[in-house]
Amino acid sequence: DAAERVSGVLRLVSGKTTQMTQYLAEEGLVPPGTMIGCTQPRRVAAISVAKRVAEEFGCRVGQEVGYNIRFEDCTSPDTIIKYMTDGMLLREALVDASLKRYCVVMLDEAHERTISTDVLFGLLKDCCRRRPDFKLIVTSATLDAEKFSNYFFNSHIFTIPGRTFPVEILYTKEPEADYVEASLITVLQIHLCEPPGDILLFLTGQEEIDTACQTLHERMQKLESTNPPPLIILPVYSALPSEMQTMIFDPAPPGCRKCVVATNIAEASLTIDGEETDFLLQEERADANASPGRRGPGRRRSRLRSRLRIFCSRAAGEVDQRAGRQRLGGGKCETREGEGEREWKMRCRRTLLKA
Repeated sequence: DAAERVSGVLRLVSGKTTQMTQYLAEEGLVPPGTMIGCTQPRRVAAISVAKRVAEEFGCRVGQEVGYNIRFEDCTSPDTIIKYMTDGMLLREALVDASLKRYCVVMLDEAHERTISTDVLFGLLKDCCRRRPDFKLIVTSATLDAEKFSNYFFNSHIFTIPGRTFPVEILYTKEPEADYVEASLITVLQIHLCEPPGDILLFLTGQEEIDTACQTLHERMQKLESTNPPPLIILPVYSALPSEMQTMIFDPAPPGCRKCVVATNIAEASLTIDGEETDFLLQEERADANASPGRRGPGRRRSRLRSRLRIFCSRAAGEVDQRAGRQRLGGGKCETREGEGEREWKMRCRRTLLKA
């Protein structure tokens, strides 16, 4: 009812990715020939959420509920709820600035602040001016609500309390020089010594993840003489085919432990089923694209691009965001930095937000 009464922009700080679109559809807010669009920052999130909503909606994926990612459009003329990556909606907005196909657009996980999402903020704000009947919903679990409310015409803010579980956050005494090796040692220690529970390990990129998974396989083979319980090792990064990405949602067989080694692709919109106790390990670094600028007046910009490993300016907030991946029970989160270093990053982050 609140969503129907509020015209324009609705902001949800703690939203339900799978439920909000269904509420809108069930309330008859989808005129014929239109649909509800919901963006996700990652392909795997768009696919998994669409499958979950289709199951709850009582249809097959591609019928009333579908998804659209790069190189894959699983929708039909009957689709009224469409999940997609923010890049796909951006492409549609560049062709049709008014987005006439959509009656409601929901920007989910807006705290990710990708280039596509930031551009969409501006385009959708213009769309709200053009179309009085257009509804925009911006959702996030960790976003600064007031700043975005002010940007979108002082829109209403709805806060939905979510269900949380106690997560114990642990810090190393000092930052680890070789954080990958330290993380792998911790994974094996957890697997051999801790009670049942799946492991989610965050690393920076594809090369690092592939190397880590191979190393874990080799070390588990060396431990076969001690008869350890099986460890299922699953990599997740954006270049991985969608079929392999969705394997992380399969529950581990009885007596086995699952270890998911992921980039920040697993940071939002995902619930990875696990046992009673889950363990999360993370490193506050990320890969970023970089290209050299002009070296002098009149000189051409270099076409070369490189990958740099940087400390995340938003890493302090990511600790809580990543710890929130445990939605089915309590768990432990261990970060590869000292607590003093995290406090310094939080001060830097507050300074940047005030600037």
